Amino acid sequence: MGQKVNPEGFRCGVTKNWTSRWFNEKRYTELVLQERQIRVYINESYKDAGIGKIIFERKGTKQNKINIFVVKPAFIIGQKGVEIKKITEVLKKRFNEDFKIEITEIIEPSLDSTIVARNIGLQLARRMHYKRVMKKAVFETISKGANGIKVRIAGRIAGSEMKRVEWEKKGRIPLHTLRANIEYSYVPAQTTYGIIGVKVWIYKGDVRSHKELID
Repeated sequence: MGQKVNPEGFRCGVTKNWTSRWFNEKRYTELVLQERQIRVYINESYKDAGIGKIIFERKGTKQNKINIFVVKPAFIIGQKGVEIKKITEVLKKRFNEDFKIEITEIIEPSLDSTIVARNIGLQLARRMHYKRVMKKAVFETISKGANGIKVRIAGRIAGSEMKRVEWEKKGRIPLHTLRANIEYSYVPAQTTYGIIGVKVWIYKGDVRSHKELID
């Protein structure tokens, strides 16, 4: 009892699609590390773009595709695609492989768990009151049409000497229902008091058909 599992990993292959769509038995460890490094590079280089999910697809040795979900595509595309060219050149130089970059715009940031978690973390780093930040995030997500949202922050909240956990929840979050379309994200927020972990669950309703997996 009391065991927890990642809500998206729990639904992989049932209603959710994988964020890494490849398998290479010989280079598995190398490619997992490579993915990690690419995610860190893109997230740190384009913090202001509002980056959500990053999906990797590999078909063969020379067909590497990276799909970046982003709130502000212009920040990554650049003028006449300058920034995308820069990313591909940096990745080719570092890993000696060609990558094709695709950009998908996030139409509604308040319904993306990664964006919501990152925004909460940024506001906590600016020393805004945690209760106000959490309630605002919950209100905005529900007002945009989500069926439910749950926010959990843990750490030295508001500079307290002891670590503690705070929750904010509204609506339903049916974690045990496989057909429930639930987005989950964890983002560590670097504050002056140390790292505060921010977790966000967003319930967007049930999936009617299991024939097509959700990205």
